[in-house]
Order: sequence, then C-alpha cells, then structure tokens
Amino acid sequence: MIDIKLLENVPKGSEFVLSNGRTLKNLYELTNALNSIDNATFSHHVTKERNDFSNWILHVFQNEALAKKISRLKNRKVILKTINRALSEINKEKPETKTKKKKVKAIIDESKKQEAKKEVKSIIVKPKKKKIKKAEVKKPRKEKSKSNKSERKYSKEILEKVDEILLRELQILKKEEKIEEIELDLEEKLQLVKNHSTGSHEFFSKEFVQGIAAGFLITLIITLVYVKFIAI
Repeated sequence: MIDIKLLENVPKGSEFVLSNGRTLKNLYELTNALNSIDNATFSHHVTKERNDFSNWILHVFQNEALAKKISRLKNRKVILKTINRALSEINKEKPETKTKKKKVKAIIDESKKQEAKKEVKSIIVKPKKKKIKKAEVKKPRKEKSKSNKSERKYSKEILEKVDEILLRELQILKKEEKIEEIELDLEEKLQLVKNHSTGSHEFFSKEFVQGIAAGFLITLIITLVYVKFIAI
C-alpha cells in the first residue's frame, strides 16, 4: 500500500529538533538536513545504542518497515539513500504522479517531433522558379509527385530516429535506477556485516569480514557488467 503519510508534514508538536536547534517537519527536510549537518550533530542522533531518526519515523510517521531499515544503519550516506528511495517509490505509485508523468512525456515527445519537422523543412530548400514563358514550361506532374514523396519519406525517417533516441534514453534511465538499487543494497549488507563484526569480535574475525566484503564487491562488478553490456 502507498503510505502517503511519509510525504506529509507532521502534526504540530511532533517535529524533529536537531541538537543544533534546527526543526524538521517532514522527511524531505530530514534528507536536506542529512546532506548539510556536521558530523557532530549526526553522531549525536545516531549512536551504537540508538537511532533518533528511526524512532521519529516509527512513532510519528508510524512506518515500521522504513524505521526498521534505518535502525540498522549507522552510515549517513546509506541512511539518506534509503529514505530517498522510499520517497521515490511512493511518488511513483501515486496515481496523480503517473498521470503527470505521462502528460509531461507526451508534451516533450510532441515538442521534439515539432522541432524535427521544422528542421526537416529548413533542410529541404525548394528551388527558385525561373521566370520563363508559359509556352516553354512543360513540367510533367509525375516529377512533382516524386519530389513530394521523397520529402515525406525523409520527414518520416527523421521522426523515426527521434522516437528511437527517446526509447534509448528511457532504457538508459532504467539501467541507472537498477544499478543504484544494487549499490544501495550492497552498501546496506556491508554495513550490517560491519556492525556484526564490531559487536562480536569472537565470532567474526578480520579475515572473515574482508572475505565477505570482497565477495560483495565481485558480485557488484559482475552485476554492473551484465546490466551494461548484456541486459537491455
């Protein structure tokens, strides 16, 4: 289900107050704060024993799934990416957002097609007619029709190329989103391994942790190569 509450401002009195005095009313302001606050402020709210951001999301926004993910994380960058991904997924699922995207895409496509038509018209320069006597003008109608057909054919080829470029751009965007999701998942797993290793030195040795990290990195490289050169 779509949790619209994550996109709204919290009720008065439920704002998040940072240790530097700054007040946050929604998750968008939290993501901006994570980008700008200093390390001392971040470390005050995220420690080994607690995660104030996770508690705020759980008790105020009442989103247990996102709060659980944040509670396991101690890295500022990973926390920021996790929240941004959750907000992005909600925005994609909203019906009005999908309608707006379709309208914007239709407008962009139509605009590009109109520009392509103008470009075709500017490229095709009609020859100047020479002023000669009517008795000497005996141009067959077939030549004119052939010229019109060639112009239409050229215009159609231009439009097909424009559509092909748009399709390639959409495919590239999808690949970038997939790569970003893979990177985020790997960062979360590495963070979990790091947390376990620092909490129980007897069970996880330094060599074991290094082996796990190397395995994740190799998996990431193989996945990126697959997405870039094989997957379409």
